[in-house]
Amino acid sequence: MPIRRLLDDDFRFTPGSDAPGYWPVDPIRDAAFCVSRKTFHGRSLVPEQAITVDEALRTITVDAAWMGFMEDRLGTLEVGKLADVAVLDGNPTTADGEQLMEIPVSLTIVDGEIVFQGA
Repeated sequence: MPIRRLLDDDFRFTPGSDAPGYWPVDPIRDAAFCVSRKTFHGRSLVPEQAITVDEALRTITVDAAWMGFMEDRLGTLEVGKLADVAVLDGNPTTADGEQLMEIPVSLTIVDGEIVFQGA
């Protein structure tokens, strides 16, 4: 997938797959692949198509909401939008693709309620 080229051509997308064995859904894993361009086994796939962490985070938040026609309710932290938030135990913007995948989720809020809290 020519991810860098898609973004450079102003094409919006969100990463993911319906491939067998790809479950569970994990947007952070998908964003990390877009940054590292490395497979689970460490094989590099067209590294010149890598994108930045900030771009990858946008694809799983703002652009994912837009693709689902829900940008008026999801995708950004704004008054009036649903309070669906994942709090990471680290700064994703300073991580590379491989480090991004390793940052644990410490708290998840759905519709304003805590539904997961790490140890």
